[in-house]
Amino acid sequence: TDVELMAASADGSVVVAVGIDNEVAVWIKGQQYTIETADVLLKRASSSSMTSAITALAVNDAGSLFAVGTGTGVCALWSIGTAAMKSPTHVMVPTSSSAVSALFFVESKPPGPYSTMPPSSRPSSPQRSPTLLASLENGAVVKWDTSTYTPTHIAPSRDGSVIWSTVLRLSEPHRLIAVFCMDDGTLELQDAVPTGDALLIPNCYLAAGNSFD
Repeated sequence: TDVELMAASADGSVVVAVGIDNEVAVWIKGQQYTIETADVLLKRASSSSMTSAITALAVNDAGSLFAVGTGTGVCALWSIGTAAMKSPTHVMVPTSSSAVSALFFVESKPPGPYSTMPPSSRPSSPQRSPTLLASLENGAVVKWDTSTYTPTHIAPSRDGSVIWSTVLRLSEPHRLIAVFCMDDGTLELQDAVPTGDALLIPNCYLAAGNSFD
């Protein structure tokens, strides 16, 4: 089947692909596994004979997790390489039924001055669970800590309607910026996964124009 979406771990040892028929295949060091997604696709479908489609895919850098998003706003997460890999570890259903347009994993960064220390002088730090972040076609942005799966909605700080939103990954792998295009023509930027060292000033927005531009 033709490949619609593909993502890989940082070292390329884990590759996940989605075909046009919503079949998901995982390659772990060359060994292929097929993943069943029917239950995920049926969630929020209007009838048992109708299904959604997989619209987004992400793999975390370590190659231990992958997630898919559907056209009805459902996000499902799998643990890679475990005995239970054929079934999702967790299924997240946001309040919005808008399609998931993009998914991102970000590895949690220790707070405070840890990140500015030379690697040789850093104290040992406990392993932290990655954060999964989803942007939806209706402009919503939602994130989950994969240790608790409690959703956090990222929203603009000012009143107004969101025309569209997107998420940008910076050169530092733990940095994601949520961008909201507002109905007054401004762009608001937010640090999607804040850490101890602030990246953006509070209420950071760009007056790029107006609603008629």
